[in-house]
Amino acid sequence: MRRKFEKIIIGMVVLISFFLSSTIITAEDPTLESFTIDPVEPAPLSDITVTADIGGEGISKVIVHIKECSHVQGICFSEQSDEMIELESGSFQVQFTLKEDNADYIQYYFDITMDGEVVRFDEEWTIDLKVDSSSNGSNGDNETPGFELIIFIAAIGVGLILFRKKRL
Repeated sequence: MRRKFEKIIIGMVVLISFFLSSTIITAEDPTLESFTIDPVEPAPLSDITVTADIGGEGISKVIVHIKECSHVQGICFSEQSDEMIELESGSFQVQFTLKEDNADYIQYYFDITMDGEVVRFDEEWTIDLKVDSSSNGSNGDNETPGFELIIFIAAIGVGLILFRKKRL
């Protein structure tokens, strides 16, 4: 009899918790459904149009932050931020003018104001810029056309000479 009573109590607790959990309403976090940039592969110093489709209820403001960065220099230059204009429900757009000639990619992230609370997407996304590699006159290898090979061969020769002297 006691076992039967325990099963009934456990069943009722599970049933009550199921009903309570289904009635609790939580605010849905915003989601970035799609992101486009026009032109698709922008060049440094160009004008770009950023369009984002963001899902969620109660979105009042979307701010996009863009940093122009350089893989070669290993740095990001100054950041630009601007509020996006809502084109239609859930679709936002803004225009930027890129300012750094040495940038080869851009990073971006979003701050979304939803029901008075700012939600930041933690993830940063990147887009490569269309960089003209022939503009600086190099072949992309710091203007050392084969000199590193000569130094490498000379180092091997010196190493062999030193090794032979020690063997004798």
